Amino acid sequence: MSRTLFFYIFKDLLRIFLMTSGALAGIMSFGGLLRPLTEHGLDAGQAAKMLSYFMPAMTTYSLPIAALFATTVVYGRLAADNELVACRAAGISFLSVGLPALVLGLTVALISLLFLCFIVPIFTLKVEQVIYSNLGQLIANQIERTHEIKFQDTTIFAQEAAVAPVNPKSPREQMVSLGGLMIVSYDKQPSLVPDSPSLQVPREFYLAKRASVFIKRSKSDDYTLEARLEDPGGAMFPRRFVGGQGTQGGVQTTQFGPMVMESLIREQPKFMDIRRLHELYLDLGKSRRVQEQVQKIVRSAQENRYLGQIAQAMATPNGVFHFNAGREQYDLISPKGAASWRNGKLVITPGRLVQKRPDGTADFTWDAAEIELSARPVEDDQISVQASLRNVTAQSAEGATAWTSFARHFTIPMPPKLKDIEDQSVDFYQTQLPVPKDERAMLQREVIKLGNSIQGEMHARASFAVSCLILVVVGCALGMMFKSGNFLTAFALSVVPALICIALIVAGQHTCENVPWKLDNFQNPLNLGIALIWTGNAAVLVLAGVLWSRLARE
Repeated sequence: MSRTLFFYIFKDLLRIFLMTSGALAGIMSFGGLLRPLTEHGLDAGQAAKMLSYFMPAMTTYSLPIAALFATTVVYGRLAADNELVACRAAGISFLSVGLPALVLGLTVALISLLFLCFIVPIFTLKVEQVIYSNLGQLIANQIERTHEIKFQDTTIFAQEAAVAPVNPKSPREQMVSLGGLMIVSYDKQPSLVPDSPSLQVPREFYLAKRASVFIKRSKSDDYTLEARLEDPGGAMFPRRFVGGQGTQGGVQTTQFGPMVMESLIREQPKFMDIRRLHELYLDLGKSRRVQEQVQKIVRSAQENRYLGQIAQAMATPNGVFHFNAGREQYDLISPKGAASWRNGKLVITPGRLVQKRPDGTADFTWDAAEIELSARPVEDDQISVQASLRNVTAQSAEGATAWTSFARHFTIPMPPKLKDIEDQSVDFYQTQLPVPKDERAMLQREVIKLGNSIQGEMHARASFAVSCLILVVVGCALGMMFKSGNFLTAFALSVVPALICIALIVAGQHTCENVPWKLDNFQNPLNLGIALIWTGNAAVLVLAGVLWSRLARE
């Protein structure tokens, strides 16, 4: 085949390919922008950033369809204008005429692989970062739209929301003012349906006319959420009342949290370049998703051990446990040595809480029929302790005051022995550390699911790049056979095999990630998912073989 004929065909292929790819990428980018724009209420600057970040990914995803369309159009026009007949009369075979399409297919496949391995993951992650760059505004938009927003085991309901300006002295802290607030905290209960996630059962209700929600972002992209309930009206209502007090009112409180939230930008293989995927493939323990499950186990173990230490001190009459909260010091006393457990919390009946100054002078003393303690590890190696007191008599310098209920929050440094639970291998948390069965199962499921996702993503990227080459070969044969340079005909011929390849790649990825909640009698779907990822290419390759063998017989 002469160089003149090669470039004559290749220039047409390249021109139509670039035009088609640009048009498809623009349409797909605007389509991808629609959902974040309507759901999250992005401003003009965020929308412009997202549109620019969408373009590399959508351009890459449009490559196989654009390449197939271009070859179908160009070779269809060559056949319709009898230029292929002229080539055949000059002794040029169909394979030689198809050489420009093969070069285009190889070029597009390499570009697609390069983009999928290094460029698309970066810009896909940037899209997520733009959406969650202003969490305060996101919360306010969600409240204004649906009057609720969910974080892990907590749901916040509010009638109105307003975002406060960011304090230049604390750029990592945002504040949202909420009106008509209700916060519901949930406990997880095992589901009675096999292979189903745990059920969320309400545990506590916080109510307030107004509240200020403070969101602090850590350097590791985790968030700490704390709600300060403004007087009057801040109260906490437990779902179940105790001690036969069915008419018990809410516990007076001025604070909810602090609650640690993992980064809202979930770690997903689609956000990782090929180097990161290979690193995690070799060691899944480096994954943030696995570490999140590990942190849940660690926090649960730290909470249980800390409350266990308090329970041990409360087991003897007049046992004392000291809390060092900086400027405030607290002594918890169990006059009768009666401590028990209820829903993961420590209950002392009766109990006494004494607030002291650093010099040891007592400021307040609260004698309660019952003190319920919970402890939650938070960032900066601290533990947030909440003490809920019921049927309380408060003693101060001004005299005695009786309250139905009362709550006290304070934060203390984490004891060194509890910090030793951290920074262990994933194997340690799966096998050696005594943790609840469901938490260990969640960690095991996350490890399996992540490993499957990584392998599925690697195979999907390779399969997508290979499909660019195979689809070009099919498009070349289709154009020669149907002898039509009509754009509509070319699109109708080209879209079917392209959609088959893409649909099977996506279906294969989802199959790889389809790990059930319960791992009893578990059969890993990884091999089936990988087979589906490559089935589309195999089917189109068979179609290409059939078409070219038919052309060879003509």
